[in-house]
Amino acid sequence: MSITINLHLSGGLRAILPDRPECITVTCDRPELAGQILIEAGINPRVIMKLIVNGRVADKSDIIDQDAEIYLIAPMAGG
Repeated sequence: MSITINLHLSGGLRAILPDRPECITVTCDRPELAGQILIEAGINPRVIMKLIVNGRVADKSDIIDQDAEIYLIAPMAGG
């Protein structure tokens, strides 16, 4: 079983992680926690406020067990 996950970085994350591409593809051999997938992609889960997995709000503790499009949202900032 091979699971393909596309991680899409939001605009705010592009500023936090300027060395990362806008879309990162990760392949897993088995189901993984969303937070672990972020770590494997070189993204610190602490900088992610929200995950949208295949169009639904998810948590970093959710298990990803199928191909997925995951949109990563950074914390809001401003002044």
